[in-house]
Amino acid sequence: MSKPLPLNLDQEGSINGVPFATLKSALTNAKPRRDGRQIKAVYWIQSEERTEGFLVRAPSIDEADPFTAAAASGDGAKLNTATRNLATVCTIYPERAELKELFEDEPFLPMNLVGKITEISGGSKGFEIKKT
Repeated sequence: MSKPLPLNLDQEGSINGVPFATLKSALTNAKPRRDGRQIKAVYWIQSEERTEGFLVRAPSIDEADPFTAAAASGDGAKLNTATRNLATVCTIYPERAELKELFEDEPFLPMNLVGKITEISGGSKGFEIKKT
């Protein structure tokens, strides 16, 4: 998947054939973050192999915690469920029914989406360790 692009949905036009007005409507109708904070930025992510893309947002801490706990637990079943849940919660477009169908057709798609979601949420920021 390509690097996530932050989007300004107040402009005219479209991205990959999806009008910004459609994406803005999806954002307006999206479930709020669990922590009640406003969604600050949305990102368009798309694989080079597919025609459709995804409008995603960063998770709140409460939304990310089950994924982090499942990853740390070493329990594959819990991690699979947490990955699907996080991908679903953070994906604004396409709508959930279509997203569920895509996940059924492509079971590893949630893993790829969560990889990009963690990237926009600080998961790819490198740190240098220095001995003091």
